[in-house]
Amino acid sequence: MSKNQLGCIPEDSHLQHRVHNLYRMHYIISFASISSEVLLYVGILMSLFCRWLEFGHSYSLILSVTVCSAPILLIVLKNFYFDKTYDGVYKNIYIFYTGLMMAVSSLKVLCTENVLGVTQDVLNAFFVMHCISKCIVFILERFTGVATIGKSILPMNYVWFLCGCCLSFLFYSDEFYIYWLSLVTLAFYACALTMKSYWAFFNIFVVLFVIKHSYVTTPVLAVNEYAMAAIGIHVLAEPTLNCFFHPSSVFDRWTWFFRIRAFYRFISLFALFAIEISFFIIAVKSAVESTDQPFFTIPGLVILAILWVFLHFIFFITLWQVNSKLSDCIDEKQELGGGVLRKRMATLGMRHLCIISYRFVLAAAISTWLLIISLWWHAPALTYIQLIVPCELLILTLFGELSSQVGGTCVCYALLSPNSLHLKPGMPIPPSIVQEQNSRSGELLLRIQSFFHANILDTYACDYSTNALSSSHLNAKLSSFFSSRTPDGLPYDTYFLYYCGDTLSNGDWALADDATMSLPNILTAWNSKASPSSRLIIFVDSSSAYSWLSQVKKLKHDCVGLQTRRANGKADLESGSGSKCGRFTLSWLDFNNDSSDLQVVGVPVPSMAAYSVSSAWANYTFRLPTQQDVISHARLSFPFVTVPIIRLIFALASVRCGWLFCYPLCDLLRRWKLYYCPPKVLDTGHGFYLLSS
Repeated sequence: MSKNQLGCIPEDSHLQHRVHNLYRMHYIISFASISSEVLLYVGILMSLFCRWLEFGHSYSLILSVTVCSAPILLIVLKNFYFDKTYDGVYKNIYIFYTGLMMAVSSLKVLCTENVLGVTQDVLNAFFVMHCISKCIVFILERFTGVATIGKSILPMNYVWFLCGCCLSFLFYSDEFYIYWLSLVTLAFYACALTMKSYWAFFNIFVVLFVIKHSYVTTPVLAVNEYAMAAIGIHVLAEPTLNCFFHPSSVFDRWTWFFRIRAFYRFISLFALFAIEISFFIIAVKSAVESTDQPFFTIPGLVILAILWVFLHFIFFITLWQVNSKLSDCIDEKQELGGGVLRKRMATLGMRHLCIISYRFVLAAAISTWLLIISLWWHAPALTYIQLIVPCELLILTLFGELSSQVGGTCVCYALLSPNSLHLKPGMPIPPSIVQEQNSRSGELLLRIQSFFHANILDTYACDYSTNALSSSHLNAKLSSFFSSRTPDGLPYDTYFLYYCGDTLSNGDWALADDATMSLPNILTAWNSKASPSSRLIIFVDSSSAYSWLSQVKKLKHDCVGLQTRRANGKADLESGSGSKCGRFTLSWLDFNNDSSDLQVVGVPVPSMAAYSVSSAWANYTFRLPTQQDVISHARLSFPFVTVPIIRLIFALASVRCGWLFCYPLCDLLRRWKLYYCPPKVLDTGHGFYLLSS
């Protein structure tokens, strides 16, 4: 944004102040980004020069290349900042050159002696300062909304950076293939984090241990660990932050894969099978050949290898079944939106299949981790087998998302009572306002019914009342609504209650004879009729319902969500503001219709939107299959010899004691994240979202 553009802003002090703050923040981020690059290149040049003095001719070539390529780099930077015609090409050249220089500076650790007064600690300090400043830039970009997050699973700037690193390792290291495998592993983890795999985030620490064990402790593969950390920051920092700051869900990130042709999906499955088997064989073979104690090592490796092969046989059969089911859900001749795709998956039993298959994938991933632990003493084998982990974590995250977000049942009850009953004494309702309210209420009722139908949600009733509602009638309706069940006799996963009408200043619904319907009254009816495995979503379109937000947030045991809007000044019926009944609902419906393809990034959130959820919301899951369902699936889908292993997997998965230190911690972290950092767009799993502006 230029200063000329700032001069065209209307004379609004609040707007000008906000724009000036954004303008100032843009310059702060740009300055921090340039400072980070300066720190990096100062460290690189000092490292190259000192290593040339120390190692002599072995670094003369790279120093010559650096000096000769410096003018080219300056021309690229000048054109990148001042000529935007080919900014993409210039940027890729700069990124490739940066990867090349960082990889070269990471090889061969310096001696402890001083060289021209520059110690190893000073060189390392430049890399540390670069890493810190780079992370600060990434965080500021996401907090201010400056960062542009693309849809690609691995953006081209990462590809160019990794190509530069690979080229450098090819010419200046005899063990270049080990470095290449590590870079490919980092690329796989970047893809996993871009696809919002939280398992990959926790497994990064294992990767850091593997790299440190492989390189830092091995004299042949000696590297500067601070420079290698800078390479890791360049590759993994942005995907890690996007894993938490990107508003789209895991399902959104996988939509592109769902929509490709079935032939290419099956080809990718065979490619995954070939990669896993190849690296498994190479890793085990190299570990067996280089062991010093074969009588103790080989039997354990054989047992783990047999377990790995057996579990991955089940794993690949599971992937084939899910891929076939996905082909049944998608019509290649019809462009399906994300919401329609979810509903079709639910209709064809995709969620049920993924819940059962999730434990198979988890067992396969655990067998890979056990193999990694058994190979910790052999660095090359450890590097080979580590490549398999991010692929399995990606699939594990996808199955977990399909298990939790696809296929929930939902029943809806909409209630419209737009007449204003609790006005100041002597304030009549103008006839024009009443007519406009009735007209808007009729349109709103049709839109709500269409919304329920489009999202394949069961409709209990859509009531429109021009008169006051009695307390007894509403209580009977709510009790009947909360008692409703699916055609199979099971309780619904979600009960959606909509109300648009008069409320008091404390948010309670205004009824006839000065009666009210408060949130505790609704929860009392809910707890007496509904199932403990269900959740309640309340939508109240009223300017006073924001008073319920804090009450819902304090709930401990009930799984309840509230969607409403914040207060926007006092209603003045004579000026026509009272005719705004239902406007927020229409904006909310427009948002969910526009985001039907689950691309919510570019869809504006309605102003004044607000939602609140109870603490139990973070740990809510849809109905799980029973043990009998699992055994029936195993007998129909897998060879008979695998049924005992499948029984054992589910017996171990059903015992939570083994995860005593994992499940409570994960539940607590999810609750804290939802309480302290609630997303602006919260996915309900039924094709619509709860919004907060």
